[in-house]
Amino acid sequence: MKLNDFKDEVYKCSGCGLCQSVCPVYKVLKKECAVSRGKFKLLNAIINKDIKFSKKTLEIMELCLHCQACTEFCPSGIDAQKILETTQNELLNCGIFNFSKFFAIQILTNKFYMKMLKLFLNILRKSKILEIASMFGCKKSQLLKELLKVKIKPIEVHSNIKKDIKALYFKGCINNYVNPSCENGVKKVLDNTSVEIIEADFSCCGLPLKSSGDFESFKNIAKINIDLVPDDIDYLLFDCASCKCTFLNYAEFLEDDYKEKALKIAQKCISIYELLEKIDYKPKSSWKTNNITIHFPCHIRGMKEKEIIENLISKIPKTNYLKSEEADSCCGAAGSFILTNSEISKEISKNKAQNIINSKAEIVLTTCPSCILGLKQGLIEKKSKVKTMQLIEFLAE
Repeated sequence: MKLNDFKDEVYKCSGCGLCQSVCPVYKVLKKECAVSRGKFKLLNAIINKDIKFSKKTLEIMELCLHCQACTEFCPSGIDAQKILETTQNELLNCGIFNFSKFFAIQILTNKFYMKMLKLFLNILRKSKILEIASMFGCKKSQLLKELLKVKIKPIEVHSNIKKDIKALYFKGCINNYVNPSCENGVKKVLDNTSVEIIEADFSCCGLPLKSSGDFESFKNIAKINIDLVPDDIDYLLFDCASCKCTFLNYAEFLEDDYKEKALKIAQKCISIYELLEKIDYKPKSSWKTNNITIHFPCHIRGMKEKEIIENLISKIPKTNYLKSEEADSCCGAAGSFILTNSEISKEISKNKAQNIINSKAEIVLTTCPSCILGLKQGLIEKKSKVKTMQLIEFLAE
């Protein structure tokens, strides 16, 4: 796809400005270039050849969380994310890209580099460096310390229950290289169920490549992952909302046999929470009463999964579910956005944290590893003691 293919979509923008009311970036910057309407005006000028692509174009395109809030709210039904990703693809083809972001993504999508990162993080986890730095008020150390904290320890599978559901588990980069706590939680929760977990040596889902417009590399990584999915599984299981959403997008970028297989795989994609609903999982009672709230990741926006998660939470004994304002607004992390636009990300996270604090919850849960970063970033800035956890970790405790 080329930007020119979206000229009717871009022109369709009526300029109503409703996207301003839901765009977290605009709420921080208060600038027209931060919101879809402003970006579409710029793209319309490029399509009409009034101006050319430039480094400034890239900077403006990167002022986006890809949270899809504007798309959901747009009365004209314009898919802003698809247009902005296509624009970044054309910018990349013109040799215009953010070098630091490009370098970070190359590391994230390369198994060798990620294994080296895992080794470094394990050394960091065992040392006292982060603990000492945190004591002196280093916020980045506090954030990294939280990210590396393994809340759920690995268990030895011991269940004698017959396993008649075969689920291939896509663990994702966080479980594989940064913190296996969610993986441990998934295995602990499913241990006494009829679900058999099988594993494969998957690569990154490819979301960072897709979001930055590197479609060729995204297609290649999609094919690698598709080849690892056998036909005889019942489900392809995810604990990360972003990874699942990315797999659902594979078919759109592929052709022929790979497209056909991607469509078949999409029918089997399931989150751990959807699976727990299907097997009628009964959460265990906590040892104490917990006041919790939930942050819904952007990648389940508009999906039934939100209802499934709330229903699951309502079944947890000794748990008071306190709804927070704008529970489905972006946490501010948004993958590489937290690195490339750190100050904006921080302000968005602080707004999110304030809503969580106002809910009077003691724990905020989510279903996306990246969101933990955004939530904790905001809570650290607000000097709040509210804990952050993945929902599957909470269930496993």
